[in-house]
Amino acid sequence: MYEDEKDRFKKIHGYEPDLKNPKSFNEKVVYKKLFDRNPLITLTADKYRVRQYVRDRLGWEADNHLVPLFHVTKNPYIIPLSLMPSQYVIKPNNGAGRWIIVENDKGRKKYTVDNLGVFYDLTQDEIANYCNDWFKTVHGTKWYEWAYQDINPLIVVEQLLSNSDGTLPNDYRLCMFGGKLKFLYVTSPYQATFNLYDEHFNPLPVSRKGHPEAPIEKKPFRFPSMVKYAETLSKGFDFIRVDFYLVSSWIYFGELTHYPGAGHSVFEPKEYDLELGKYWKVGSGTYDRYI
Repeated sequence: MYEDEKDRFKKIHGYEPDLKNPKSFNEKVVYKKLFDRNPLITLTADKYRVRQYVRDRLGWEADNHLVPLFHVTKNPYIIPLSLMPSQYVIKPNNGAGRWIIVENDKGRKKYTVDNLGVFYDLTQDEIANYCNDWFKTVHGTKWYEWAYQDINPLIVVEQLLSNSDGTLPNDYRLCMFGGKLKFLYVTSPYQATFNLYDEHFNPLPVSRKGHPEAPIEKKPFRFPSMVKYAETLSKGFDFIRVDFYLVSSWIYFGELTHYPGAGHSVFEPKEYDLELGKYWKVGSGTYDRYI
């Protein structure tokens, strides 16, 4: 069982994963995929139901940091498109890399669909067909990402966050180990670029294969608040990634991620994979009884 995952890991990283005594960061991601079955992982991987988890953890502050929600449904044919603002995003609650970004382009509706391309003036039926395609397969099955298989599928319509110049915001991905930030990476839209920073937002001399580096950012003045929220949301997990967007100095919660890169991220230099893995004490999560 899982021999294909082990073979895939060896092909990507150049060594066979030690799942009895994992040491590198990527080994530990794979270990979590294959063996950690706490139901709280499934709940927090659900891009809709995690909103209530955030409310329960952050209290009254949560609604100030959740992306405005326009509609939730199982039936894409009844999304009230005529009532939507000029910009929004449609996505499933049970996967990644699947979205329909809707923008106004000189009076026409522009739709960016997954990685398929850009389309104009799609009909409701055409949009629904793309949404239905998302649910023909369960996200993560190929990579043994267990958390997604038991999520009850929904379609979520949210506000599209954008900067004052109309560009999409960067994603601040805080990697939390035992509730403490040890490193983060900042990605531009669609993960085109990737920069790694330590817990004090100092740039680290490491890159991720296949993702070009961007100019080094200055530490955002809201960074301490991000860390505070991430510490609260990550409580009880031996590892979890907490994502935020920063728009006009306002922090928005993005998602909680358990399997960054599915354990297939190649760090350069490769030795850094082992350094990052030292922060992760597998099995140290307390998983306080939230559910």
